[in-house]
Amino acid sequence: MTPIDAPPPDASRVDVMVSAPTQLSSLVCATFAPRVHPAMPLDLAEETRGFWDDGHGMMCELVVLADAAGLLASPDIEPLLERLADPVTFDTPPGLETELDDEIPVMHARLDRLASDAALRRAYVHQLTALWAVFDEAWRTRLRDEATATAAAWRARLDAGDDVLSLLPESHVARRPMYAPMAREAERSGRVLLSPTLAGQGHIIALPHGLAIASSPAADDPVVRRREAATDVAETLKAMAEPTRLTILTQVAAHPSGVGEIARALHIAQPTASVHLRKLRAAGLVDARKQGSATIYSARPGAVRAALTMAANRLVTAMGGDETA
Repeated sequence: MTPIDAPPPDASRVDVMVSAPTQLSSLVCATFAPRVHPAMPLDLAEETRGFWDDGHGMMCELVVLADAAGLLASPDIEPLLERLADPVTFDTPPGLETELDDEIPVMHARLDRLASDAALRRAYVHQLTALWAVFDEAWRTRLRDEATATAAAWRARLDAGDDVLSLLPESHVARRPMYAPMAREAERSGRVLLSPTLAGQGHIIALPHGLAIASSPAADDPVVRRREAATDVAETLKAMAEPTRLTILTQVAAHPSGVGEIARALHIAQPTASVHLRKLRAAGLVDARKQGSATIYSARPGAVRAALTMAANRLVTAMGGDETA
């Protein structure tokens, strides 16, 4: 990452970046929230909360380390995890003016310990690697593109004259009275490092090279609306977006059957057929009726048609087209 010092008059006042370290730091912070990431095992969240033995949970040390290593703007996490295997040292301890007074010496002690203790660094990287594994597939297949789109939308709004705080949700920490003047001054001096986070909570962190602000998009952000529409479409189609499940759906449309007959016809285990049928029933795509001691499953073509129509309409609308019945 190129340090932001005194930019020329025509330089952007804000560096907007897609940052995997920011996503991971947000994921760390989310382990302290009432509801952790839905894919995160509870024991992993508990291990993360208790990693440090100094009476504090994980704080902003990951962002500080990424900045010092020149990797805060990396869209991939692997370079940082590899770099953290070696000591990251500081000529001058970072000021961390955004942190609470009692947390600053704790942060400095942690940075010193990581620089001097190879075993602690290995444990730290191991913990971060386990956390990222929860998020990695979503980041690679979907969320990195969404973060890139959000960053581009923010860049366009900033270039059109909006300020940084206007991009953030009303509840963002940077909008609080104790931080908002700091954010405005950093923007005036061209020292804001802004990145979208889709993994959890946002932050504001004073770094030697700028004021790092991470945030989820505000609710009125068009990227947010598109993501909500995409989530609705994905959830609607999820029940059918699996080859075996889709085969079962077409099978019971042609021949209403019990679970045993379905399993034999498709050459799958009966418990597997039962799991797929349960998901199809939960989506309202099949009916189940008792016939003696057996349960007979049949498809609901009208429900399938309605689900596909709704998904198509939501997707076309999100793309800027006209919704059709």
